[in-house]
Amino acid sequence: MKNNKHLFTSPVIACTLASTMLITPMSFASNLSINYSQLAHPVTLQDQSVLLKPTGSAIFLSTDISEHWNLGADYQAWQDDENYQNLAIVDLELLTWGASVNYYQDNWFFTTSISRSEDDLLISNPRRQENHRNENTQTTSIGALAGYNGSQGNWLYDVSIGAQYSDWDIETKQQKVPKDKPISSLTEQFSDSSTSVNAALSLAHFWSLTENTGVLAGAMISWNYMLSNDDDLVDSLFDSSAVNGATFSRTTSRLSQRTILQPTSGNNNSASRVTSGDDNYGQLSFYLSYDISQSLAIDFDTSLEIASDNSSQTWSAGLSYSF
Repeated sequence: MKNNKHLFTSPVIACTLASTMLITPMSFASNLSINYSQLAHPVTLQDQSVLLKPTGSAIFLSTDISEHWNLGADYQAWQDDENYQNLAIVDLELLTWGASVNYYQDNWFFTTSISRSEDDLLISNPRRQENHRNENTQTTSIGALAGYNGSQGNWLYDVSIGAQYSDWDIETKQQKVPKDKPISSLTEQFSDSSTSVNAALSLAHFWSLTENTGVLAGAMISWNYMLSNDDDLVDSLFDSSAVNGATFSRTTSRLSQRTILQPTSGNNNSASRVTSGDDNYGQLSFYLSYDISQSLAIDFDTSLEIASDNSSQTWSAGLSYSF
């Protein structure tokens, strides 16, 4: 069985379904991956939650620097807009970029990571767009993860556990322009932090087609638990506000809250991903990859939240080149 070189690039969570399941010692290599994905991001308007589905592209790069050490970097961007019942126009932009250091010893792997995220949300009135509310959330996160992988025949398995600490900086600007009255504007700023732990278990099967081609299919179940949550942030900032007769309440920044980094093999990349789940939530993911040649592969995955109020689904398709 050949050494598989794929990353499980779920748009919800970057995991190690196949790429950390190294059966043979890895050789020094680099990997460049690009993908296109659709996420899920709920926004609260009045007393209802509107589920936006931002789409966008991502690029990942990783390189081996020794037999045991690997460096990774990524950049990702998504965007979506929605006209909700002609009451509100919602425009969402998500950005995240990060880097990781990965260490491999036999079947064990260890990762440390840092990422920077920005969530920009604009809510305006379609009849009077000068009345608007803009919320910008910037987050810096550091994470660590440890795991073990192995194989039995063509079956591969992977288990990991990690933790993440995040600092939040939120700025909200609201502007109202009443008729025949001065412009009313308000700016709020808030800082907070959160700590979470996560665990994942994955299983995959590889079918060899030729010497350099094959198909890999698998699934992963994961859980995220918030140790210190953002209740104070929600209570103090997520008050509703009127914009020309329409009431909008703030929504938690999912990009900041859900940036989770997990390791990959020495031939692949690491990725920060976004999900729309609750503070404590699970995820079920499925993955399919096809080796076109020894260095080129395509993959597709989809993920569904479990034990979550949203139960949203996301997907991603990508192309990976090893050199």
